[in-house]
Amino acid sequence: MIQNKLFRDCLAAIPAEQKAEFDLSFGIAERISEILRAKGLTQKDFARLLNKRDSEISKW
Repeated sequence: MIQNKLFRDCLAAIPAEQKAEFDLSFGIAERISEILRAKGLTQKDFARLLNKRDSEISKW
């Protein structure tokens, strides 16, 4: 499949340091999401607790 090869080639072109940074950022965001779910909070609630706008939180 050409699309899969193209996708793999694109991924292979990403520097390891950039991949590691993405993995860390995604991991942090996922952990925050898990904690919010466990506490029954929404992103809107989280934004209010941090005195931030909803749009700022959704970018994380």
